[in-house]
Amino acid sequence: MRKRKDNGLVAILCLAVATVAIGGASIALSRMETPVNQEQPGGQQEQPGGQQGESDKKGTELTVIGDTKVQSAVLNEDGTFTLVIKEEGYVGEMVIEATYSADGKTLLSFDVLSHTETDGLGSKVDEDAYKAVLANVKLPIAANGMDISAILGSAAEEVLPGEEGGAEEVTLKDGVYRAQATPDDKGNYAFVTLTVEGGKVVAATWDEVYNGSLKSVLSTTGKYVMKPVWHTQAERVCQYVVDNQSTAGIMNEKGYTDVVSGVSINVAGAVGLLDQAIGQANGKDGVYEVKADADDKGNYAFVSVTVEGGKITAATWDEVYSGSLKSTLSKEGKYVMKPVWQTQSESVCQYVVDNQTTAGIANEKGYTDVVSGVSINVAGAVGLLEDCMQQANSGNGLKDGVYEVKAAADEKGNYAFVTVTIEGGKITSVTWDEVYNGSLKSVLSTTGKYVMKPVWHTQAERVCQYVVDNQSTAGIMNEKGYTDVVSGVSINVAGAVGLLDQAIAQANGKDGVYEVKANADDKGNYAFVSVTVEGGKITAATWDEVYNGSLKSTLSKEGKYVMKPVWQTQSESVCQYVVDHQTTAGIANEKGYTDVVSGVSINVAGALNLIDQAIAKASNTLKDGVYEVKATPDEKGNYAFVTVTIEGGKITSVTWDEAYNGSLKSVLSTTGKYVMKPIWNTQAERVCQYVVDNQGTAGIMNEKGYTDVVSGVSINIAGAVGLLDQAITQANGKDGVYEAKGTADDKGNYAFVSVTVEGGKITAATWDEVYNGSLKSTLSKEGKYVMKPVWQTQSESVCKYVVDNQTTEGIANEKGYTDVVSGVSINVAGALKLIDQALTQAGRTVELQDGVYQTKATADEKGNYAFVTIVVAGGKIISVEWDEVYNGSLKSVLSTTGKYVMTADGPVWETQSEAVGDYVVNIQGTDGIMNEKGYTDVVSGVSINVAGAVALIDEAIAQAAEAKTEKPETAPAPEQQTGTEITTVEVVSGATFSSKAVIRAIDEGYAWLLEYLK
Repeated sequence: MRKRKDNGLVAILCLAVATVAIGGASIALSRMETPVNQEQPGGQQEQPGGQQGESDKKGTELTVIGDTKVQSAVLNEDGTFTLVIKEEGYVGEMVIEATYSADGKTLLSFDVLSHTETDGLGSKVDEDAYKAVLANVKLPIAANGMDISAILGSAAEEVLPGEEGGAEEVTLKDGVYRAQATPDDKGNYAFVTLTVEGGKVVAATWDEVYNGSLKSVLSTTGKYVMKPVWHTQAERVCQYVVDNQSTAGIMNEKGYTDVVSGVSINVAGAVGLLDQAIGQANGKDGVYEVKADADDKGNYAFVSVTVEGGKITAATWDEVYSGSLKSTLSKEGKYVMKPVWQTQSESVCQYVVDNQTTAGIANEKGYTDVVSGVSINVAGAVGLLEDCMQQANSGNGLKDGVYEVKAAADEKGNYAFVTVTIEGGKITSVTWDEVYNGSLKSVLSTTGKYVMKPVWHTQAERVCQYVVDNQSTAGIMNEKGYTDVVSGVSINVAGAVGLLDQAIAQANGKDGVYEVKANADDKGNYAFVSVTVEGGKITAATWDEVYNGSLKSTLSKEGKYVMKPVWQTQSESVCQYVVDHQTTAGIANEKGYTDVVSGVSINVAGALNLIDQAIAKASNTLKDGVYEVKATPDEKGNYAFVTVTIEGGKITSVTWDEAYNGSLKSVLSTTGKYVMKPIWNTQAERVCQYVVDNQGTAGIMNEKGYTDVVSGVSINIAGAVGLLDQAITQANGKDGVYEAKGTADDKGNYAFVSVTVEGGKITAATWDEVYNGSLKSTLSKEGKYVMKPVWQTQSESVCKYVVDNQTTEGIANEKGYTDVVSGVSINVAGALKLIDQALTQAGRTVELQDGVYQTKATADEKGNYAFVTIVVAGGKIISVEWDEVYNGSLKSVLSTTGKYVMTADGPVWETQSEAVGDYVVNIQGTDGIMNEKGYTDVVSGVSINVAGAVALIDEAIAQAAEAKTEKPETAPAPEQQTGTEITTVEVVSGATFSSKAVIRAIDEGYAWLLEYLK
């Protein structure tokens, strides 16, 4: 979502995380030949796909060299060829063995030597039925709409006359790429920015810094004069790149252009930069830029991060201020501070290069304590730098987040603690400190109150830096607990290393022993459980209770706590059920007893609640989002509600409020209309802060519903704790029944679905629709809604597929119908979207493909239209923008400049638009945002109609979800003019991508043979 103007920042997604596949590369061949099945020096060579030699074929092995996917080739005794080809399938690598005719123009047969495709879907390519379809077919082959010219490469000249033989189809990596020229002696330089979406260049900008200002600004304000204006010419050059997906042909030998109308400026520099930017989209290293939103005066900050060899080698931070650059103004003495602004900016950037991270630069007020000589606010720059570094971040095994581990305090209350920060799968920051006599050793050592040489704090930092540099504690400590590998460290590091290992283990996820203890009652009795996770599985569970100072397990064995079966046996039976079923789901009935565990008559509700808490601890993190739970209103309409915000897997914010006599207690208490001391709102905030600090409600409440652990809170918190536990449970993705309802049309018709999750699995799904006031399921059964098979049967078939496959992925084709569910002819796209919404509620995140997605409404007769842009990063929606073109301008601009006025006392249009976008980011969808009239009851301060925006946002989210699934290739098949015809073959229903991978492999072998036989 756009950041507010008051902080001037925007997160811009720049993703560059795939590799480039360039077809048609020249193939170097050699006719060196080796008879197959003759003993080779060093023994028999292993063939790709795990086959040893060619036991069933005799012939001569051909040597394959060069850039090709052909792994081996055999000229058989009968003159045919057998090739082994590797190709990327939908899940992973596929190895295909194909036999071709002597002239190479017919595929005789193929086999799949190895694959990792999905059972029942992609695996169908290995079935005899599909192999029979491709037996004795004329080459080349293609599925309907499949462009194979890039695969054939130089052979395309012969096979596809009229096409540019060997033309490369380069797939670029999505992201935003910047290239910048070297400044001249006056500080002038050019730079370009390239945006790639869906593998295509969708936007390009070219600008130049000239005498401290931007040429685009100077030319539009009449201070840099030419016709057409410079900025217009630059835009035309950039549009050419977008239209042609390349700079090829744009420039003549003198550096000017003959092909872009109205451009007279020299384009050589820009073309070079554009080529650099396009090159960045082909790989990881590059220059990444992020720009903040301009304020109402046109001022904005921008940063650039250069990555070379996977390392940050340069970073720049500058700001446009009153039309000029702060770096220029500060050098010229026109922007005065000490040290000069430019020097401070460079110091911050140098810190990033030196430390390969921004972690620790900015304090909570946005200033820096760690970069010497910097007094300016660095928060904005740090945020932008983090965005840039995220662009170049590939990630690996550790889970991003901040992990803290604290040692047990000794009898004096002293203890050590460490914090490990993981970003992009790497350890980027480590801190180790100790509480000593009530103060921090880091503080005591730097103030001379804890004396050693080097000072304790310096030694601790060196240990932490070792962990960052080596991404591990391995090797840091000798057997005595000291270190031989970190220079200048003489203190014992054993305790810190142990804590660090715990923190790193948390980032790795699941395995461990997790314990949870219930609150003790007034007699000191309490229950506790322990859950052991190994290899991601629950391998052991124990449940015991302290009763009158002894353990119930002991008392029951000794006959001092009598029941049949003995208490201990019943406890063990419950725990064994959890191990066997990997969940507590279904054990307890509504009264807290069990019908499913034989021989257990004791109440198990409390133990199961504790076990669930322990299992939740073993889950990597809570699911990001905003979770709200509301209590049932009483007879006066009063009710409590809580909201829990999860970010980075942590609880970052909690609110608790109550509707009381039509108003909120928080308001009534702060205005003196609901009186208590401390005021109700303060007490509620303290309870919420406890939950944030402790990442849960455990231990907050005594048996009477009050709290002994939160200072200054005297109100009953039982209701709030219950609601908070429900909200946190939602974030854990627990079992339950989840419903999603579609938007009603103008006749009141709408679809709705229900998904049941038990034991983390989808066990049931229903899809129905309200049609003319009745249910389609009912109408279809009664013969009042007629189709064959009946609508209800088709709906059930789709839902059964979801249960069987635990996903909606692959059901719908590009038109919204299904090729994989037998007997279903109705459009399933809407239902699948709702099912995915329901699964999202259950904590089963619908996979979204990282990228920038834009949808645009149809313009009305005046040319007005709405459009939305969503940005997905890490599979999450991180930004939503909704704007509208109105009378040739943007409503966001018109509303903030007073030219588009709404109610005088209400938020401006742009503020309302941003609030809608924030809601979508918070809940990761549009579910529940809109009432039946197209307005919203859930987004505060929004009075505008949101129906159009919601439809566009849903469409954009659908694009991001579709990008994660198998999609048919849409490029048109090459037109055949003369020469060889392409044989069109059918793909396997439900295995579109996998079967096309087989086709590509066969054509790769065909292209290789054509070159070989020349």
